[in-house]
Order: sequence, then structure tokens, then C-alpha cells
Amino acid sequence: MERLYQHFESWRDKKISCFELSDLIHTFHQGASREIWKMYTYSDPDTAVSRAVALGLLKKEEIPENLLDILDLNIGFFTDPD
Repeated sequence: MERLYQHFESWRDKKISCFELSDLIHTFHQGASREIWKMYTYSDPDTAVSRAVALGLLKKEEIPENLLDILDLNIGFFTDPD
């Protein structure tokens, strides 16, 4: 999203045209955005939250402690290389 935001800034600064920005939005939507959506839409909630914590998208402090205890093994699955 940060990269896409930078393209909006380039458009605002008249460094790229609205057509170029539209193409960049389309590319993002068909690529990274779609993959993220599929990953979190089709996973069960425990897996999605565990993966998000392991990747740093969610902080452990944002997860209720009782739920964190349940997800701890799954989080380890996504962080441990073995």
C-alpha cells in the first residue's frame, strides 16, 4: 500500500498522468492486493490471525491474552524455520 500511495503522490505532483496511476492501481489490484485478499479470506480465522502476528501485521499486544495462548503454537509454526 505504501508503494501505491507514493504513486498517488507522484500523480498529485504531476510526475505521472492519471492514466499511469490508473494502470498502477490496476496492477496492484490484480497482483499483491488479490493475493492478500485470497490468503486471509480463505484461511480459517486462527490461521489468518496467527500468520498476521508472525509477520508483524498484528502485534501480540493487540490480541486478547486468552486467545494468544490458544494461537501461540500456530504463531510459532509461521515464525520457526523448522
